[in-house]
Amino acid sequence: FTGIDYVIFATTDKVCKKFLTLAKKSGCVVIDVSAVSKNDAQIPVSVPEINLESLSDSPQHISVPSPVALALSMALQPLKD
Repeated sequence: FTGIDYVIFATTDKVCKKFLTLAKKSGCVVIDVSAVSKNDAQIPVSVPEINLESLSDSPQHISVPSPVALALSMALQPLKD
């Protein structure tokens, strides 16, 4: 992962677990679409169009919700506003 700025893990949990720590140690910003980070309170689950404030100024690890949850959150957000 040397020389890589961003890594998107849209992989199985097994593959993500294998490479996640290595990518972070190499200084990559990790965007995790797998289920590996979803229950870790230290890692924000973010939909930037909805909760951009959940990210710090320089996050190193971001979890993205499942495609179904992402689509639903985008569709339902106008009802909240």
